[in-house]
Amino acid sequence: MTRQAQPNRWDIDPRRSLAAGAMWLIIALATTFSIAAAVWVGSIARRDVFEQHVRRLSLETDQLSSELGQAIAARLGAVRAARILLDGVGVASRQNGLAAVFDELQSAYPELEWLAIADTDGRVARTNGALSKDSRVDSAAWFTQGMQGPWLGVIGESAAFGDLAAPVRDKSGQIIGVVAAHLSWLRAPNHPLRLTDEADPKNAAQAYVLDRRGIVVI
Repeated sequence: MTRQAQPNRWDIDPRRSLAAGAMWLIIALATTFSIAAAVWVGSIARRDVFEQHVRRLSLETDQLSSELGQAIAARLGAVRAARILLDGVGVASRQNGLAAVFDELQSAYPELEWLAIADTDGRVARTNGALSKDSRVDSAAWFTQGMQGPWLGVIGESAAFGDLAAPVRDKSGQIIGVVAAHLSWLRAPNHPLRLTDEADPKNAAQAYVLDRRGIVVI
């Protein structure tokens, strides 16, 4: 009695055949290429999103810089226009002259949100209520630096974008006081949404104003 020949398992196992091996190789290569393509496409998408974000931040920075410059120029121009009220005002009447300048600024430019005006001794001659009339501000940064030239910073509980202080000069160019105002401006009714407009502070972009030394002033 002879034994029936057993089949060669190596020959019939589809996992060990040449065709099956080639198929598994193709599947492995396809999977590898798919993963590599997904990573590559994802990196391109992240790069595009990042570049769009940078471009949007750059445009917003330019727009904010322009609006801030216009806001400063508007306030300084108003102060120069109002100082005509000081013509002929003597030293003894400077308090009244400064009060008249502030009243004129409030009347002619109410949208510029004037805060106060103080004489060279640091006594508030007129205010909209943000500071107390006749109070002393001679040690306040906005006054001491505002006596030297235009100053940007924060006065007390300020508006969203800080404050401006500037010297008030008479006809001869002599500084006789310092005036302060909020830095704010009207936005176009249909302006595009900004990164700084986000309701969630974690997602919103933050704006900083630096002086020439790189110190944050606002």
